[in-house]
Amino acid sequence: MTQSIWKRSDLADLRQAVRLLETSNFFTELTDFVGPKVAKGMRVLPKKAKKYIDLATEKSLIAAAKVAFFTLKGGGRLVAGDRTHKFAVASTGAAGGFFSWLGLVIELPVTTVVMLRSIADIAKAEQADIADPRIQMECLAVLTMGAANSSGEDESYYAGRFAFAQLFSQLGQIPPRKGGASAAKKLAEWLSALVARLLPRYAPMVTEKAIAQAAPFLGAVGGAVINSIFMNHFQNKAHGHFVVLRLEKTYGIDAVKKRYERYAAAMRDASRK
Repeated sequence: MTQSIWKRSDLADLRQAVRLLETSNFFTELTDFVGPKVAKGMRVLPKKAKKYIDLATEKSLIAAAKVAFFTLKGGGRLVAGDRTHKFAVASTGAAGGFFSWLGLVIELPVTTVVMLRSIADIAKAEQADIADPRIQMECLAVLTMGAANSSGEDESYYAGRFAFAQLFSQLGQIPPRKGGASAAKKLAEWLSALVARLLPRYAPMVTEKAIAQAAPFLGAVGGAVINSIFMNHFQNKAHGHFVVLRLEKTYGIDAVKKRYERYAAAMRDASRK
């Protein structure tokens, strides 16, 4: 049975979630750091770099999917360790900035796995059971949030959730993780299909990150800062997303969505003034 009268603290949490989920995408955040002139040049991808970025992105999503479905466990601490994970990806970003495209193949899978563990910590802090495959999927879904849509515009949170749900409904139920060679093969095929659906939404943000890190004047220090921005982006989306999921369990999906969209509309109106 859902609750009908909202707590004041939950309303405050929802307003904050709207701000985190609706105010910016990753390219906007990156532009604030590197400047508009550099950001404009980032839209042009050197041909020699594409194969490294594609390889690194695929490897990173495979690693993240395996972590999500094989190593995330319930229980443990209920406080999100944002700073610890941010420091870790800053270190890998420094290495990526130093070695440019070649370093991305090694750096990005590590960065993505650390980010996923941070997302899982945030989910636990918001009372989600990360041993539940549905929550593990929601952790992966965070990696698709904050990229511009196909028309180049920011995508609203609920529109993105609907698109994500449609993509993953095509996959069907997660195959058993145990049961011999046949079960292992089915799970491998399912994970491969999962990664194929994540790639188009995660890859554009990876490309922007990689090109910025490769700028010769940024170097290792710039790579560390860019990776921190990358991590901060997904941590913010995770905080907002799992607050919304927690509130939906209490008040119902329709009630939360209605109030969320009211706050989002008010925020957009205020930004135009």
